[in-house]
Amino acid sequence: MAGRASLDVAAIRLVDVPEKARKLLNLLEQSKDPRFHALPLASQRVAAFADTVNKLVYDILISKVRQRLGEVSRLPIWSSVEEQTVFALPYFSSYPQAYVTSIG
Repeated sequence: MAGRASLDVAAIRLVDVPEKARKLLNLLEQSKDPRFHALPLASQRVAAFADTVNKLVYDILISKVRQRLGEVSRLPIWSSVEEQTVFALPYFSSYPQAYVTSIG
């Protein structure tokens, strides 16, 4: 009820300024739309900030994995020569390498 009274007082004050009254009524009509953003720049900046924070958190969480995987190409297991056999058997261990288990 108090909100309605304040709108009535604002409307009385705008009687002498019809352009401002029209803009106010137009804004009030737009505000009824659920897609309406009173502060569109602020909403965009908050969304950009949230995206940046999410990227930072994921970068921090994945940094250990990136560091450990960055060293994989220099490991001796990757530069070893495959032994020649009569049978075409895959050459791998059934146990994970230490770098895999250290990544977690």
